[in-house]
Formats: sequence, structure tokens, C-alpha cells
Amino acid sequence: MNDDTNSPKQVLRRMVEAFGRPDDIVAELAEDATWWITPSTPTEIMRSQSCGREEIHGNMQRVFSLVYDGPTVRIDVHDAIAE
Repeated sequence: MNDDTNSPKQVLRRMVEAFGRPDDIVAELAEDATWWITPSTPTEIMRSQSCGREEIHGNMQRVFSLVYDGPTVRIDVHDAIAE
């Protein structure tokens, strides 16, 4: 039996389901992860490129306090396509 709990599809699914919870999102990332987001996002919230789990965590904390009400946000993944 193939255990795919750490497949890219499952990692991304857990990250999406953790939307609103910065600690849970960054727990899925490598220490040296790089995060890209549209350059139109205000830099006070998040630069278009963030490097390292600590910086990404700070960005997520701002996003889920300034943009979204983190504790109340819920995401349900119904389908996912990945290789």
C-alpha cells in the first residue's frame, strides 16, 4: 500500500485547509521555502516574494489579521488535481 500523506497533493490540501491558521500553514513548509504572490498585494501585508518559514509566517499573520478574520475562515477542498 502506498502512503501518500506527504505527496505534493496532500501537502497542498492541508495548506489550503489550514487557511486562516498561519502556524498550521507554515508547518507544511520547508525551512527554506520561498512564497510568491501577485505583486499587486500591498507590501505592508506581504512582499511579492518571501523567503524562509519565519518570514512567510509573519506574512500569514498579517494576512489573517488585516485582510481576513483568520479564526472564522474555513475552507473545504472538494477536489484537487495534482501530479
